[in-house]
Amino acid sequence: MSEKPKYKRAYRNKHEKIFKIRGRKKLAVCTVTAICAVMLIFTAVTLSNPSIAKIKNLKADKISSESIVLKWDRSARADGYFVYKRDEKENGFSKIGTLRGNGKNSFTVKELTQKHKYDFYVTAFRGAPDTVESSDYEVVKVCTRPKKITVTEAKSDSEGSLIVKWKKVSGALGYQIQYTNKKNFSNAQSVKVTASENSVEFQGLESKSTYRVRVRSYITFNKKELMGEWSDESSVNIAEKFIIPNRVDPAKPMVALTFDDGPVNNDTSDRILDTLEKYGAKATFFMLGKNASEHPDNLRRKYKLGMELGNHTWDHTGYGKEITTKDISKTSETIFKICGEYPTAFRSPGGIMTDTILNECNAEGMAAYYWSIDTEDWRIKDVKTIWKSVVDKAQDGDIILMHELYGSTADAVRKIVPKLIKKGFQLVTCRELISAKTGSYPEVGKLYYKAP
Repeated sequence: MSEKPKYKRAYRNKHEKIFKIRGRKKLAVCTVTAICAVMLIFTAVTLSNPSIAKIKNLKADKISSESIVLKWDRSARADGYFVYKRDEKENGFSKIGTLRGNGKNSFTVKELTQKHKYDFYVTAFRGAPDTVESSDYEVVKVCTRPKKITVTEAKSDSEGSLIVKWKKVSGALGYQIQYTNKKNFSNAQSVKVTASENSVEFQGLESKSTYRVRVRSYITFNKKELMGEWSDESSVNIAEKFIIPNRVDPAKPMVALTFDDGPVNNDTSDRILDTLEKYGAKATFFMLGKNASEHPDNLRRKYKLGMELGNHTWDHTGYGKEITTKDISKTSETIFKICGEYPTAFRSPGGIMTDTILNECNAEGMAAYYWSIDTEDWRIKDVKTIWKSVVDKAQDGDIILMHELYGSTADAVRKIVPKLIKKGFQLVTCRELISAKTGSYPEVGKLYYKAP
């Protein structure tokens, strides 16, 4: 048998190699194509699979009567989040917020209704927000807290007592009251009362001590108490044992002489004190802190004679809303440093009162006083006219306004005091006047025009 030519074998071997190479290339191309197809399918499946973007650990934080803060764990590969809400009166959820960016994982919901139940959930999205959104989610149930309530009265009208009253809240389960004479409420006494009550009285507190008190309502949610927001704090100076001085007879008529703006000079101020001391009469002096600091001896004399010390702001340069708490507190501290006694009475320049002033009086344990007879001694400066404006008009329970600045006033006082005594009036301080006529000490933070 003849042997095949060598060139034919070489040709066949060459083409076999070419076919093998071409086969490998086709296989590689097919493999790459298959891998790309799988990746595209995997990507499509991944994007269409909502479980990957599910939000976990959704929680409600900082719950108030009007708002809450939602927080959750970030979802991998999310481009942002949608927030949904449903309240107890709605059938379905509504979208209330869109957060773009994976770094954001909290949302504040505002303008909610107090004592209201809400459901919330959050979803993640990728790509165009409207195309790919997770369908699996966790719902968190929340109830907003009751609003801050209003304390209508906080007072002490007998030794060691504290009375608190507030406006009722519809739907409340009850109320919690805290009180303390410390700087904060961390160790405060706490009491709960039922929803039918709107006042409470505490006894056995430390007399002449300032207590702070606050109140809040509460409801139930998920079988637990949900506390509302605390009311504004009220400060109350606890009354000491009520004692009317032996020299004061509640059954007899009495008036309170009051003097503003002093002490300015020791001559005029001392002449007024000389007359009061001579007849055993008492009066209330509403002093300027600046003047008291410049005439400490006169202030000490007032204190030793049993006169009532009053606060008339620091320098009488402001009226009404111009008066700050510092104008009042600085004067009280100055009076205390000079004679060791804080003022118990306050009169505002011009008689103009504001909530800020009354709140500061309440905080410092002072009652506030206007007047029922104005002598206008600052304008008239005539002894006879001043004298007649008092003795001709005075009635039981009156508070009489004069000023400590003028010699004419000091001269008029020399005639007024003996004449009033002769007419049967007792001359007492504002504190004594209100106490004798009401049977209890004046309420701090309250404004009196005359004895009730």
